[in-house]
Amino acid sequence: MQRGELDMMVVERDPLRGKGKIIAREEIKTGVGDAHADAASQLKDQSELFKDGASGAKTIRLEIRGVHPRSSRQRLRQVVGRDRSRPRRFMQGSAQQQPGPREDAMTLYAFRLAPDSTSLEEAEVIDRSRYGWEFLEQTIALWRLVDPARADAIAAVKDRASDARGDYTRFTGDDLAALVSLIDGVNDAIIAAGIVDDEWRVPPERLEELARQVPGMDLTTERPFDSKTYALGEVMINAVSLRNFLSDALRAGCVVVHD
Repeated sequence: MQRGELDMMVVERDPLRGKGKIIAREEIKTGVGDAHADAASQLKDQSELFKDGASGAKTIRLEIRGVHPRSSRQRLRQVVGRDRSRPRRFMQGSAQQQPGPREDAMTLYAFRLAPDSTSLEEAEVIDRSRYGWEFLEQTIALWRLVDPARADAIAAVKDRASDARGDYTRFTGDDLAALVSLIDGVNDAIIAAGIVDDEWRVPPERLEELARQVPGMDLTTERPFDSKTYALGEVMINAVSLRNFLSDALRAGCVVVHD
């Protein structure tokens, strides 16, 4: 069975007021068979208990962004050591496509190195964050709102790791531990600074200003205006996702690689 990832956002929404609150957003690893369309349908059916679960006047909804295959160990090795002149393919939903350059450039991989080896060719890929590099840039921008020195420290770790190797950026040992520590607490700091309220909403009059400072804030997608007040909160969730990925990699003794 091929492995897959389901990108989901859990939203608590008041149908009478049209307002929503993000509860969680996760990339859930799940088994996906060869018939990707059928698997996606089954996963969507399984989400009905979230979509229809009522809590007073509020509804818990699970928003599904799509089913993406999780590459095998051998395939992910080829991602890092691949001949760049040879395109690779992936499955999304029921259609086979070429990966866009944006996704290809944003993925972080957690490698468990073989004993007494530093070679990625002999390593096992145990996890990935599809947009981890982008989330790192977003996290730096979030810290810059409240603590520029902290943002500079994260950027310095990133730049040091980028400069230390040739083709690949590697976060190992102390640098990986430093990233986890430096990223931690950004959401609490933003709330404490009054940039968002306790439901992670931005005052409408500040949306445009903050969007110029924080990459990833989505004000262009057609959706209710009140939903856009959560745009910074969505980026804050990305920071949580990144920290969890890096923390898991650190505990597993992995090297995190950006290709």
